[in-house]
Amino acid sequence: MADDGAQRTLSRVTEIGRVATRHGFGYVLDRTIHRPGEPRSEDFAFWCYLFGLMAFWGGLTSMDSDSEVNRFIYLLVNIGLIAIALFLKRSAFLVFGAMGVYAYIGHLAYTVFEDSFLFPFVLAFLGLTMILVTVWAQSYLRRLSRT
Repeated sequence: MADDGAQRTLSRVTEIGRVATRHGFGYVLDRTIHRPGEPRSEDFAFWCYLFGLMAFWGGLTSMDSDSEVNRFIYLLVNIGLIAIALFLKRSAFLVFGAMGVYAYIGHLAYTVFEDSFLFPFVLAFLGLTMILVTVWAQSYLRRLSRT
């Protein structure tokens, strides 16, 4: 978006001009969205995260991956999005990361383990284990925060 604006307004844009425009646009967007020292009840950064994740995750998901290694890297990127969500406390990262993990598990279920009898049971066991670990971690963290 910043490059398009620079090309339309300036007749001859050099590479340095494009870089400066890109950086300036990012700085203005950052200062507009997150003004330190000003208390606000609105969360304008959510929209930047949302549209950025839509572009990133949509492009990542639509890429054609020929091998299982590339698909596994796709899973790792989505697990990384979930980790970023926990670190930044932003639900948008969690939603997109979870959709990617579910897409990878769906690929495994319908393509890789198509004729496997035990895969649904293993998947159910992993899901129940994740639920139990989450409940245990929440109660543990609640007790830890009281002390």
